[in-house]
Amino acid sequence: MLQMDKKLRIYLCKLQNELNNNLKEAVKIAKEVKKSVLYIYGTKEDGDTRRRSYHNLVNNVGAEKLSAFGKIIGELSGEETQDIEIVETSMVKD
Repeated sequence: MLQMDKKLRIYLCKLQNELNNNLKEAVKIAKEVKKSVLYIYGTKEDGDTRRRSYHNLVNNVGAEKLSAFGKIIGELSGEETQDIEIVETSMVKD
C-alpha cells in the first residue's frame, strides 16, 4: 500500500509540473501579438511597377495561404503579378 502511495504521489507531481508548464506557455502565447503584411508587386499597363499592401492579416495562417490570397488579389486587380512578399512580425505585450 505504501509503495502504491509513493507511485501515485510521483505521478501526481509529474502531472502538476506538466500542467504548470502548459499554463506558462499559454500565458506566453496570450501575450504574444503576431501581425502579417502582404505586399503584392504588379505591373501596370504603362509598364510601371505598383506595390499593394495588406496589413494586419489573420494571424497563424501559413505562408502558402497568404501567397494564394496574394495571387487571387493580383488576378482581380487585372495587373500582372511580379512578386509576392510576406512579412510576419511578433511582439510580446507587457
